[in-house]
Amino acid sequence: LGSLAPPAPAGARQVAAEDDGFAIGAWLAGLLARAGVRPAHAAVFAEAPDAARLLRVEQPFADADGNLAVVLSNRASVPREILPAGGVLDISLPGGPWQSALWSPAETNALEAIPVRQVAADLHRLNLPEIRSAGILYFFRKHPPLLAARITGARQVAVDPHTAKIAPGEAVTLEIALHNTTGGKLPPGNLRVAAPAGWSVSPETLPTPEIAAGGSLSARATLVPLAGAPHKPDWLHPVVTHWRDASGADRAVFATHAEIALSENDTPLLLSDNAGYPDTFPRLLKTGATYAYVRPADARADPIDKSGGKNGAALQNGFGSEGGERNSLRRGAPLKKHYARYASRVVEIVFDLHAVRDVMRVNVVAGPEAVPLKSVEIHTAGEDGVFTRQAAAGLKAPLPEVVLHTGRVPARRVRIRAEWPAPGGTLDEIEIWGR
Repeated sequence: LGSLAPPAPAGARQVAAEDDGFAIGAWLAGLLARAGVRPAHAAVFAEAPDAARLLRVEQPFADADGNLAVVLSNRASVPREILPAGGVLDISLPGGPWQSALWSPAETNALEAIPVRQVAADLHRLNLPEIRSAGILYFFRKHPPLLAARITGARQVAVDPHTAKIAPGEAVTLEIALHNTTGGKLPPGNLRVAAPAGWSVSPETLPTPEIAAGGSLSARATLVPLAGAPHKPDWLHPVVTHWRDASGADRAVFATHAEIALSENDTPLLLSDNAGYPDTFPRLLKTGATYAYVRPADARADPIDKSGGKNGAALQNGFGSEGGERNSLRRGAPLKKHYARYASRVVEIVFDLHAVRDVMRVNVVAGPEAVPLKSVEIHTAGEDGVFTRQAAAGLKAPLPEVVLHTGRVPARRVRIRAEWPAPGGTLDEIEIWGR
């Protein structure tokens, strides 16, 4: 068969000899140059000359109003290849001349105003921001005004390094930017900041003057989460900014989020020994937890995978997708396994933590099949075995996961009552969190 293979195309040997990832692009650029085709952009990084070849500039996308979007990226698969700020990009753009653009990086939902100047015909020049992976340059001809906001001054960040993690009572700053992308003057109005109940916002309302076409306005507000109050752990709290014109109608709305930094004693640990979490998971407390069904017949519907095997282990055996995705509702796909499928409309499951623990929340992850959960209840019992109802949720629409917060209740046993509208409901995983 080897002798029947077609001959290698011209240039293939040279491409194969280079392994830096740029050979094919260089080969294609050479062909285009010989055909008289020149790139529609050029970039120069004075402080890092080699960075220019890492920059990818995609063809502008234009909408019916003449607004443009241009995607910029580096080789995001190589994290060390961050393109530094200060590069100069010359780019051909339709619909000009353009005087400004807004940069939106992939890592955050921020908007940064960038000056643009026309240098010749449709050729425009701008100074590039730092590009950590990718982002979009927006050129607006006619568009509703845009808001952007970010929380600064927090002493911690969440797992996502761009999300603030604020301690109760800690004052942080909400930095707001209002961009006039309408193509004309933006009339006076006001900014209003809405935060979760109990948070202090100062000021809640900020008047805004008239803003010229293409102009921006910056403002600040102070946020303080309520101290001494119970806060949900591992929960993103929305902070929503509105801009309204004189009519009182919202013209722009923007949401950013923050996590509350809890003390170590208030941070929940995983108590239910779920196999999907490795021993290196930082919030793991091995309890030897086991579970059983109130109705023994239901246990026979709980195989370790849907082809058969060990019964009564699926709800702790790791998430039901071979790819490891949480809440992967791949209905009808063969990859989903490690879940329980019940003939009963109502199932009650009792977890034994083998010692009294402070139970703080229970996560019930739905299985992949079509019968959705109707309701979930959580009951707890101490050493005496007497159960007390702690939390419940009725579901009007299917959810991949139901999270029920119980406060902080001492319990050795946790009973989960799940109900479906018809037989055939499934559960993927149950997690118990506490201390």
